[in-house]
Amino acid sequence: QVRLDPSRPLSKNKHWIVAEVLRRAKMYVAPPPAPKASGATTQQTGTKSSA
Repeated sequence: QVRLDPSRPLSKNKHWIVAEVLRRAKMYVAPPPAPKASGATTQQTGTKSSA
């Protein structure tokens, strides 16, 4: 929600400005991706290094 104040015409339809932000919307933050193949990659790399 915001509070609007009248102003000089900025365009054909806009004759107001945002005076104050009263309440911000909740934003979705995606969780970080879980490392799936990191263990398998480490084992393969270790096997190749040993050979």
